[in-house]
Formats: sequence, structure tokens, C-alpha cells
Amino acid sequence: MHFKSNTLISRGTFSLLIVLLLSSWLIPNVWTDDNPAAAKRAKALKKEISVLIGELGNDKPALTEEAREEILKIGLPTVPLLLKHLKKGDTELRYLICEILGELRDQRAVKSLIKILKNETDEVAAAAARALGYLADYSAVPPLMEALDSPDVELRYESIRALGILRAKEAETKIQSALKDTGITNFDYLIKCAAIEALGRLQSKDAVQELIPLLNDQTIEKRTDKPVNEYVLKTLEKITGHNEGSIYSANEKEKEAIIKKWAAWWEKHKTEYGVVPPPEEKPVEKPAEKGK
Repeated sequence: MHFKSNTLISRGTFSLLIVLLLSSWLIPNVWTDDNPAAAKRAKALKKEISVLIGELGNDKPALTEEAREEILKIGLPTVPLLLKHLKKGDTELRYLICEILGELRDQRAVKSLIKILKNETDEVAAAAARALGYLADYSAVPPLMEALDSPDVELRYESIRALGILRAKEAETKIQSALKDTGITNFDYLIKCAAIEALGRLQSKDAVQELIPLLNDQTIEKRTDKPVNEYVLKTLEKITGHNEGSIYSANEKEKEAIIKKWAAWWEKHKTEYGVVPPPEEKPVEKPAEKGK
């Protein structure tokens, strides 16, 4: 929409009005000294949020889920109180708050989540790692990389996934080494599958050499009920742009054929992915016999 200079409301004035209207709608507690009604609404909302956070910690799953959904509907105004309870709540409550903060995607939560990631090794730290992936703040990359050395399987799993989501290329080598990690979380998630997915997001050409042998790995990842080689195929397709078909609905013979095609493709293209063929051995010449 365009406004001419002789219109009743100039373009600049119109824009200012829009900003003021949006501000009064989005931030109800602005100018509370002059707006008692807004202050009253803000106070009531704060009390409601506190009650909902308290209900997150009850022992009835239905009430917990209902409180969680209501907090997500209220949205960003819940963040300051969520951060406050994140410091003093019990393990289960803080775990849920980390998850909610990740879903709300508010940058105010980044520092608090990084602090939890650095100082805790239980499931709360794993939830913080997951949330940091959703928040897409690159300052989380160094602590997430450090978490890859944690003895806690849940934390390693969530940190790998978060680094992949953040497209943290500097973590590529450490994630690649996680292809050999045999860890399984309490929820049956395989560390190996998290690494495979992350390497696909990172477009890691260096990882192709290690991914090819995993095409024979039929271990089931119970989160999705898919075998490891399904993850491998998807990642190889992302990195190479090559496709030999899906093994998801294929029968055994078809699966074997697809894997053989990938093996043949690899033999033709491995030099493109940094694999240097061994030097050819020259035949050893026999020394000439004396007297001849």
C-alpha cells in the first residue's frame, strides 16, 4: 500500500501508530504507572504462570501435560518465571522447563541452558542440549562439543543432534568419531544414528568412507523402528546427491542389490571423497647372475 504526501496521515506517522498499537498489544505491562488496568492484568498473568509451573511438577501426567500446553500457548511472557524456576526446581521440573524453553525458542534462555549443560551430567543437561539445538544460537557450539566427551549417554546423544541442527562444521571430526559409539540411551536411541543424521546435515564428505560399511548394519533404532542402514542411505544421498533406491520397503534380495550398487558406486567415486588408492607395487628385479 502506498500513501501520497497529501494524504491525511503521512507514511511516517502511520508507521509510528502501527508500532505503538503493536507495542501496547504485545507488551501489556508497558507504562504500568499510567495504566493500572494493564498492571493488574500483568500481575494476574504472572500469578497464573506461577501456578502452571507448579503444576508441571505434580505426579499426575495428565495435569502436567495440560500445564505444559497452557504455558506454550501463553508463550514468551512465561520465560522469566521459567528461568527462575530452572535454578531451584527439582530434576523433573527442570527437565520439563528445559524442553519448554527449547520449544519457545527465546534467546533469553541461552545463557541459563549453557550453564546447565556445563555443570550437570544428568538428564537435565541432556534436555538443555536439546533445547540449545532449537534455539539456534552459535554460542552454544563450544559447550556442546565439550559435552561429546561426557560419560553420560543421553547428553552425548542430544549434543550430537544439536550440533547437527546448528550445522556446526567445527564439530564434524568429533561427530564422525561417534559413528563407533555403541551407546544406547534410556529411550533406546542409538548414538550412532544421531551421528549419522548430524553428518548428513553437515554435508560431511570426509565421513562417506566410514558410512559405506554401515550399509550392512541392520541394528534397529527403536525411536523410529528403522535399521541403521536406512539412516546411512538417507545421509549418503544428502552428501553425495546419489540415489540407488530405498531399502525401507524392499525385500531381502532388493536390499542386497541396493547395497551392492552402492558398493560399486563407491569403488568408482572413492577418490572424489579423499580416499587415495595405494601405490602400485613395482616388481622386484632379480640381480643379474655373475659371469653372464
